[in-house]
Order: sequence, then C-alpha cells, then structure tokens
Amino acid sequence: MSIQFDDLPNWTFSVEESSIGLYVVKGKDKNGRNIEMRGVDVDELVGKCRDFALAIVEKSETKDEPI
Repeated sequence: MSIQFDDLPNWTFSVEESSIGLYVVKGKDKNGRNIEMRGVDVDELVGKCRDFALAIVEKSETKDEPI
C-alpha cells in the first residue's frame, strides 16, 4: 500500500506486512532520502515516519545544504 501526505508532496510512503503482525513502513523522497521503521502498530509507524520526514524537511529548509 502506498501513502502520500499533502504536507509532504515529495515523499512517498509504503506499508508492507513482512510477517504476521509485523509491519515495515518505508518513506522515500525525490532527493533519495529514506526512512524505514518496523513494528506491530501500523498506524503508529506511519505517524512516526511522517513526523520524521517533516523534521527532515524542516531541518533542510533552514540550512543551505541537504541533510
């Protein structure tokens, strides 16, 4: 399953069930930056990945160089 957020237009997130009850959420932006988290609560993982991506974007916007 692929997920996109309006406030993160350059990011795409995917959710996979790697084994019964264990999920992997991956995020990737157009600059090649990646996030990956594993756990049992898929909604929590998606939220954490989204928050982390927002922090990356915020930090990169305040600096002249990419993270």
